[in-house]
Amino acid sequence: AIARNKNTSTRDLSMLSRHDSYKVRRAVGSNLNTDVADLVTLASDVKMVVRIAVGRNPNLPKEIMVAMSMDVKVSVRGAVANNRKIDGELIACLLRCSEEDVLRELAANPRVSVDDCFDLKVPLHRAILGERSKVPHTLRTLAGMEDDHLLLSVAWNTSAPADVLTSLAGATNAEV
Repeated sequence: AIARNKNTSTRDLSMLSRHDSYKVRRAVGSNLNTDVADLVTLASDVKMVVRIAVGRNPNLPKEIMVAMSMDVKVSVRGAVANNRKIDGELIACLLRCSEEDVLRELAANPRVSVDDCFDLKVPLHRAILGERSKVPHTLRTLAGMEDDHLLLSVAWNTSAPADVLTSLAGATNAEV
């Protein structure tokens, strides 16, 4: 619990970053108060769940984010793709990825533009249930697509404006 607490000092977090329990190290890796030097160390932890926590930490330095985007485990690469401080260069690199899990995490990242999401190689309906789906412009654009799964996701979205739902009412798929 201490390792997760936002009021824990960086000194205590540094000590906990070397704890025997991977659960403690994972919590330290996700704590926003963890010192960058400790994040760098935890980025190469033997336990994948620790590296995932570190990969999502917005205080992770760019060069470590880049290194982690090439981790042997796809879940670690996905965590980096979902990091809210990822920069445009790394986004562009990850957009060329062919792994669905990484692309799904990238699509859910608010730093990735909606236009970039349309270019992803995974069905967009898997990503639009997140925060970005509350933007009426995004939902209007998605409602114009021809993917039935995508249209169904938009129809179920409680943030969909009335004009979007009206446009979906004429869909050929009765489920929509």
